[in-house]
Amino acid sequence: MTATAAPVAGGRSAAAAWPSSVRTLVMLNVACVVAALLLAGAGWARHAGWTRHAAGSETARAPEGVRPPAALAAHAPDVPQEGPPGRAADTYEPPPPPPPAAAQGAGPAALRPEVAARGVEQARRAIAALCVEAELFAARRGGYPSSAAPFGANRGIEALHAGLASLGRTHVAPAADTDGDGRDEYLDPWGRPYVYVVAEDYARSQTWGSGATATEVRAARAAGDGPWRAAAGFQIWSAGPDGRNDGGGGDDVTSWVVGD
Repeated sequence: MTATAAPVAGGRSAAAAWPSSVRTLVMLNVACVVAALLLAGAGWARHAGWTRHAAGSETARAPEGVRPPAALAAHAPDVPQEGPPGRAADTYEPPPPPPPAAAQGAGPAALRPEVAARGVEQARRAIAALCVEAELFAARRGGYPSSAAPFGANRGIEALHAGLASLGRTHVAPAADTDGDGRDEYLDPWGRPYVYVVAEDYARSQTWGSGATATEVRAARAAGDGPWRAAAGFQIWSAGPDGRNDGGGGDDVTSWVVGD
């Protein structure tokens, strides 16, 4: 049953009997409510559209990750084994090298755990980058830079530096001439030359260091007289925080992993 407004004198409804000022006020209130609802709906729609647009814009601007190209897993186990989509392998630019940590100290301070750990991580990254560059060199020239070059002390790492310099790629790690022979060597985070030796030169020793610190080193073997580490490629290592070259043992930082 539908309720209707009670009639008043003259047959008019109660609403019709309201004064004109009251009817006007009611109509204005209704109009305000309707307008507020419409504005709120439009605002929500604009917000939703902006959010979708912003999300799409951020996605469109998101840079692609730059990953280095393939390298021998034995040499650079922490380097992703694929290159970035759409880029030639030899266009890879390694990250800027860390500052020579002769700045970190090569004496007792370098053996503090936090300093040593930082240097070891920098050395691992630099060795991985050097391995990638050696692979790129081999792809272009048909072989790795030879560590048998007649360069005297530090001949292996000097040969690697000279080989990469011939391709204009000397920026992989800090370098300097530490033995005074006019040829730069790549330096580890403690300011000492790395050791670099290729497979065909594994059986020969080479002089590492200079002056009173010079010592003869050979390529590393597994378990003493076991097979050569990285038997088909090359070896790179740092003497590590203590500065004593253990031929890939001790705290040396190496390009190979145990068991390869």
